[in-house]
Amino acid sequence: MTCRDRALTLFAVIAAILLGVTSTVVAPRTLAATVLVVPGTGTPDPAAVADFMANAVNYYATPNAPSCQAVCTPEPITYPASLWPLIGTDQ
Repeated sequence: MTCRDRALTLFAVIAAILLGVTSTVVAPRTLAATVLVVPGTGTPDPAAVADFMANAVNYYATPNAPSCQAVCTPEPITYPASLWPLIGTDQ
């Protein structure tokens, strides 16, 4: 093994270590998610109901992704559907 081969091997090892450390340090800071909140029957707009969005994140998203409490952004989905044939009222 020549001196050049040793230098290239050492460079490759150092570069691999630096890439591993950089990705480990940077990744948690850049992770973020959007939680799509789709309501059920009787609640066509989740943003219009007090604490609906926060409760959806707390009860459904956070238990599956504990870091979600700090980095998730809830996005309301207006869904005016209902169970009209089954419950007898049209909304």
